[in-house]
Amino acid sequence: LFAASQPAMTMQYQNDTWMVGLQQCENCVSSSPARACRGMDGHSQQLAFCTHAMESLGNAKVHTLSITLPGLYPDGSRVVWCRRMGLPSLARPRTSDPVLKVRTKLPEWNEERKTLCLEFKGRMVKSCARNFQLCTETDAAAVVCQFGLTSHGDAEFILDYQFPMSHLQAFAAALSTVYWS
Repeated sequence: LFAASQPAMTMQYQNDTWMVGLQQCENCVSSSPARACRGMDGHSQQLAFCTHAMESLGNAKVHTLSITLPGLYPDGSRVVWCRRMGLPSLARPRTSDPVLKVRTKLPEWNEERKTLCLEFKGRMVKSCARNFQLCTETDAAAVVCQFGLTSHGDAEFILDYQFPMSHLQAFAAALSTVYWS
């Protein structure tokens, strides 16, 4: 099922980007190690490629997150991003590759509070540089993931997500903000 000496999920950081992958690929789990995608350049199944940046929004600077995810088949099932299947790295997909892109929903100016705000749909969230909401590039109004500091304490966060993001993809997106301040 898994190798106890290795992590099940990995996150590799380099120059404001994160690659998220699994130790064992769903397509290659029953293949010999030489034929599995892990044997190809040391990569396993890729789950997400996250890019962080800072954007100017009026007089403020905000953290942004852009994530490339494996896409969906017409039946709604997820593409397993496996190098053995002829797919490149999620960091550099071809225009014909089945990918889904999600990105940060930018905060809007709240005249009453005189600050930039995100609406967390009834969640009690305190202002924090690590708070974010993600939406698909095709529907900027539909939030598929949100992460925020709760008003209950200084170290308690909420993480909500929905399809097409998986629990591992949402958790990796939240964890990738560890250096935001």
